[in-house]
Amino acid sequence: MTTDTREKLLEERYFLEQMKERQSDRDAFKYNLSAFLAATRSVTLIMQKEFARLLALKIGTLRNSLRCKATRP
Repeated sequence: MTTDTREKLLEERYFLEQMKERQSDRDAFKYNLSAFLAATRSVTLIMQKEFARLLALKIGTLRNSLRCKATRP
């Protein structure tokens, strides 16, 4: 199974390769750069959405652990 994050990283890599291949074509390079930057920026947004539940569980577990340690004599 491919995660949404992995898909976006593959998209990012695709546009990076397109930029490398089309360095001499100024317009194509600019368009691919724009797409690469958009894909790059959206990676963190997708990760926040995709892993929010997991992160919340980890934070809850950590808080419970700290509370238990704080109440021990």
